[in-house]
Amino acid sequence: DWYKIFGIFTGDGWIRKNERPMIGFAFHESEKENLNFVKNKFEQIGCEVSENHSKTRKLIQLSVNSKPVYLLFKKLYDEYEFTSATKYVPDFVLSASEENVASFLEGYCAADGHEDENKFRFTTVSRKLADQVRFLCWRINIPASLGIDNRIDKREEFKNTQTCYYVTIPQDERIGKTKAK
Repeated sequence: DWYKIFGIFTGDGWIRKNERPMIGFAFHESEKENLNFVKNKFEQIGCEVSENHSKTRKLIQLSVNSKPVYLLFKKLYDEYEFTSATKYVPDFVLSASEENVASFLEGYCAADGHEDENKFRFTTVSRKLADQVRFLCWRINIPASLGIDNRIDKREEFKNTQTCYYVTIPQDERIGKTKAK
């Protein structure tokens, strides 16, 4: 389902900044099921897809090399400025059917979510994305709360920390299992 792919992309994807027409996804090596799901969907439509396994981290980067896909994602995510803080939910998802919203949230949860006792928590540095995810939950009758974690630390090793936003919801079978399971 493409809405799930857009959810995964919103959490762990990026658009290449330079002239090479490519989008990418980052997966923990334990996320083989989601990696294969994304890879197979793009290969089914004829895209060249490659994997790059990190030598130092448990990370796999999936690259989709396709000019039409690149242009589509640039159009759908036209406000994205190549940083996590500028990520957001595309407009077409905000007005999608309940089934498609749940599929998007399932993908986003697989990317930026984790499971606690009887709840899911989505984490992002984008306030806009946090507000939109909470709105999508409300749209499909899932209660959602917004929390803020001011990760302010003046120590040199933490100089890149930012305010973090988290949306907490009760577990819901429509959203499924997170990468923590």
